[in-house]
Amino acid sequence: HKDSQAYLNHMNSRFHQKNLGLSMRVKRATVDEVKDRFKLMKEETKDERKDFNFMERVKKMAEDIEEDKKQNRAKGKSKGKPAEEDHKEEEQIQNEDDEMMALMGLPSGFG
Repeated sequence: HKDSQAYLNHMNSRFHQKNLGLSMRVKRATVDEVKDRFKLMKEETKDERKDFNFMERVKKMAEDIEEDKKQNRAKGKSKGKPAEEDHKEEEQIQNEDDEMMALMGLPSGFG
C-alpha cells in the first residue's frame, strides 16, 4: 500500500506535472465564457438528438448480431482438425523446449 501511495503522490506532484508540461494554475473563467460553453454543449446535444432514430438503430443492431452469428458459424466449420502447419510449428516449439531443458540439465520426458 505504501508503494502505490508513494507512486500516486509522485505522479500528482508539482514536479512531475511540470515535467509533463502541465501547469498547476487554473485559469479563472468569466461568466461570458461559461455561457458560451453551455451554448456550445447544448447545440451539440441537439444535433445528436435530431439524428437519433430508434428503429434504425434496432435494425442495425439486429444486422450486426446476424453478421456475428454467420462469422461464428464459419469459424466453427473451419475448426475441424488442425492443419499440418500447426503440427510442424508445435513440434518445432517442443524441440526448442527440449533443447533448452537439456542445456539446463533438466529431464525432458517421463522416462
